[in-house]
Amino acid sequence: MELKKEASNSNSNQEILIGQVNSIIDDTFIINGHFCLKSGDNNIITISEDVFEQMKISGILLLEADINTIEKNLFQRDNKVYDKKFLQKLLVRERTQAKLVEKLYIPLKMYQMNFDGNDNNNIYQIMRKFRV
Repeated sequence: MELKKEASNSNSNQEILIGQVNSIIDDTFIINGHFCLKSGDNNIITISEDVFEQMKISGILLLEADINTIEKNLFQRDNKVYDKKFLQKLLVRERTQAKLVEKLYIPLKMYQMNFDGNDNNNIYQIMRKFRV
């Protein structure tokens, strides 16, 4: 979960993202992104469903982890303690928005990260099913 970069102009960022994704020629690629962003004033900005529709993607894989693991990983990455209630709220909003995007006929799979050495293979198997 990437919270390091705060959104200042999320609309402009999303327009750039849509253009870049749609210009990719390869038939298989991964975008590491989110359904929500953290604003500079610690609010949650939800990415509109139409952004995902405009990207013409073949599937979404929502990777999730337990809140304690996320909190620990963020601390190791940023050397900063994030509010656990905010993180939990963000996780719920991410999942809610993912389910809304699924209604656009974009297949959605959710995967709970186990960090047991099998995640890469499990994710690969899920992503193979998205190929058209």
